[in-house]
Amino acid sequence: MVEIIEALEIIRSQRVHLDSEVVRLKDSLDRVLAEDLRAGCDLPGFNNSAMDGYALGGLQQEYKIVGEVAAGDSQEFILKKGEAVRIFTGAKVPEGTSAVIMQEKTEVKQDLLILEELPKKSQCIRKKGEELKKGE
Repeated sequence: MVEIIEALEIIRSQRVHLDSEVVRLKDSLDRVLAEDLRAGCDLPGFNNSAMDGYALGGLQQEYKIVGEVAAGDSQEFILKKGEAVRIFTGAKVPEGTSAVIMQEKTEVKQDLLILEELPKKSQCIRKKGEELKKGE
């Protein structure tokens, strides 16, 4: 009789060659990839807002609102300390952003943004490559 450890070594030493074929994605259920699949890019591809709210330059109680960034916008902002922009879910976070605060935790008076509570650094920001890095 063969011991379990010896049996496992015998199994591991066996080489099995399986043919591969190309199939359409819709026909691939219950199949195994013939080779590793690697990410072609980082996901997300840039730092973006995890929610509707305000991108903040610095961490303080009050900010001057200097603009707005929607998802897909090409306009680039560079936030200075004390500045904020209205930002929407998925929108690219401007350079100089310390955190994003959800709109429900703010009050707006003309172009002045007042926070109900101070956010934590990098709060509500999805970082580039956070979900998947190129090559993984």
